[in-house]
Amino acid sequence: MEAKNYTLPGERLAACARLVSKCRVFADVGTDHALLPAYLLSSGCAGSAVISDINPGPLSAGITTLTERGLDKNAIAVLCDGLSGVMGYRPDVIVIAGMGGETIAEILSRAISSGSLKPDKTSFVLQPMTKAERLRQYLYRSGFFIEAEELASEDGRIYVVVLCTYDGIKRECSEVEAYIGASAARRDALALKYFLKLKKAAARRADGLAGAGQKLPAVEEELSAVLDKLVKECGDARLL
Repeated sequence: MEAKNYTLPGERLAACARLVSKCRVFADVGTDHALLPAYLLSSGCAGSAVISDINPGPLSAGITTLTERGLDKNAIAVLCDGLSGVMGYRPDVIVIAGMGGETIAEILSRAISSGSLKPDKTSFVLQPMTKAERLRQYLYRSGFFIEAEELASEDGRIYVVVLCTYDGIKRECSEVEAYIGASAARRDALALKYFLKLKKAAARRADGLAGAGQKLPAVEEELSAVLDKLVKECGDARLL
């Protein structure tokens, strides 16, 4: 849904927005400048927003963004760690973006342990800056169902965005599946860039092991073979 008076500054946040369905209450955890809530409120995608951050500075910046755009009456600002002060507002969609994958997993784990996060229809849009594979492993093994993934290219980097719900059903996930994710089904230019990025990372790990005189684990060999196949199916990388 296009915003009437506000646009997002980059493709990373735009990819997050594409995975947010129309909702009554939207929550942005680790909001920073509240750019995404401003977009979703002004577009009518979200009826109200909860913005939260562990630090007062970013939260204050978020309040300023919403106030300047006349959106503050439809928003609540919460100074809290993770989801601890958010779940009481019963958000329909929760975005946790711009953090490491392991940090996002820790936030979700604490919410489950505290009892504040229970199996329901709440959607989570998660955008890890690092360790996407660790986040996927955690989600599958901790009772989350991954519904979709988006890729975004911005400033020379490829970002992954995951849409999931918490149903409490634990699932198996191989290490290869965790590394590649749902984008394994894609055959387009952006997917090709993503697969090449993963290939380079795998090559660096292999070089490191070889330099240390260690044998390449079987899972790394399998991952390399799968990535070679995906790159070939996507097309000639030299055309990029």
